[in-house]
Amino acid sequence: MSDLLNKASLVVIPSGYKEDTVYSVVPSDGSGDLSFTRASNGTRINSAGLVEVCPWNLLEQSNSFSTSPWFLVGTPTLTSNYAENPLTGANDAWRFQSASDSERVVQSLSGSFNAFSLYAKGTGTIRLRDSAGTYSTDVALTSSWQRVLVDIPAVFTNVQITSNGGCDATIYGAQLNIGSTAKPYFPTTDRLNVPRLTYQNGGGGCPSLLLEKQSTNEVTYSESFSQANWVKASAGTGSVPVVTTNYATSPDGTQNADLVVFDRGAGNTSSDFSWLYQTFVTASATYTMTCYVKAATSGDIGKNLSWRNFGTGGMWSVNLTNEWQRIVVQETAAGGVAEVGFYNRGTYSTGNSVSVLMWGFQAEQSSYETSYIPTTSSSATRVADACSKTGISSLIGQTEGVLFCDFEFVGYGSVAQWIAFLIGAAGDYIGFYTNSSNKIVMEVSSGGPVFLDVSITLNVGTRYKMAVAYKANDFAFYVNGSQISIDASGSVPSCSEFNFNYNTTAANIATNKYNQAALFKTRLTNSELASLTTI
Repeated sequence: MSDLLNKASLVVIPSGYKEDTVYSVVPSDGSGDLSFTRASNGTRINSAGLVEVCPWNLLEQSNSFSTSPWFLVGTPTLTSNYAENPLTGANDAWRFQSASDSERVVQSLSGSFNAFSLYAKGTGTIRLRDSAGTYSTDVALTSSWQRVLVDIPAVFTNVQITSNGGCDATIYGAQLNIGSTAKPYFPTTDRLNVPRLTYQNGGGGCPSLLLEKQSTNEVTYSESFSQANWVKASAGTGSVPVVTTNYATSPDGTQNADLVVFDRGAGNTSSDFSWLYQTFVTASATYTMTCYVKAATSGDIGKNLSWRNFGTGGMWSVNLTNEWQRIVVQETAAGGVAEVGFYNRGTYSTGNSVSVLMWGFQAEQSSYETSYIPTTSSSATRVADACSKTGISSLIGQTEGVLFCDFEFVGYGSVAQWIAFLIGAAGDYIGFYTNSSNKIVMEVSSGGPVFLDVSITLNVGTRYKMAVAYKANDFAFYVNGSQISIDASGSVPSCSEFNFNYNTTAANIATNKYNQAALFKTRLTNSELASLTTI
């Protein structure tokens, strides 16, 4: 932490979080913790560089076994707040009594998420199993806590806690996560409002708080190219693409990437092709298509496929490497039925036969890519993130101060998009946003704008440190160590709310990766502002 941040009244450095909350570093008593909402699932890049559903615990109400969506089969007995749990010592572990496998606690969900785990101790034999009972683990209980685990590699419709011959168990913390190994337990209630701390390139280090606008993946079966929704076609000397499911380890770390072989035969004209595509209905708007791809063999490294969007004839080359890459293409649709997919086509591609690993296809109405949204039989929507703190007048300088934000810029929208703001009554605010001309705007408004700057164009994928210092008739705007503007006239608005990327209008919600933010109750000197914002 910069020495200057020791002067701050509020500091947010993404690290601690739980459902509904991003913890502040300063103050540490909870009074500066930010509220967080996202009424849907989301994905992030974890510290190992893998795409991960957030939260990774896919069960709801992970330690509330009498609460829906948990339900009972038969007549097992559940007693809440029975004993201290093994992780925090809180008195919220449960007593679970089951006479046989016919008495169960069950939660329904479909998929092949793999690792189902539970902490347990007691007497008898506890059993964890899938819906069909094909995969199960029986563990003889003792007086000591142990983590029981069953690996469920196949598709299932529910997971079950039961017994083999009966048990009198103390249980805590059910979890279902992708991968055959149980991840650290993450407690859940509804699962929906969990902040995403993303490590864009993996490898550990410090994460960023990923806040995104709402977006929808329009294609179906985004990870399953064998489905009929993905049309396999050919012409001339080409053959229809051949798909082998679950062939290799995907960017989420499990064996669910498909092998697709595109063979255009010996022909080398645009009439000779092997094509995999899907159709969906578009608006008249800009769309961004993304997909993770990788050469399937060493012989396919350096070959390329053609990426075709909307059936308009637009072609982009996808050069295959021996590493997973998320390829990105934008195009404006005219509106109507669209075709998106991959070609191996003469005069456009290299290699008569190309074998490629594919996973995670996404097509979204957006001028830039957002985090991956998995789909199955229908499109899926990730709701916008919102992160704010209200009622903190005491932490905001009311007559003077500084708003500081350190973030990676993701992309421009078609209208103004908020980055970080202090907000008061109608017309009172201090903060940063991008406008429809792709410029950064710093604005202080006390019933109306008194100071602004629109001279900077932000570069996508670039980190920025910005600070606005305010005091009556003494304003300054600094970006990455440089003074952008000063103004010697204007009033300071009264503010009580701190807000990231939020707006009541969906189009005005920004997408960025936030590394740090801070509030100061005094105006820093210009030299301190330069130091604070230096990368």
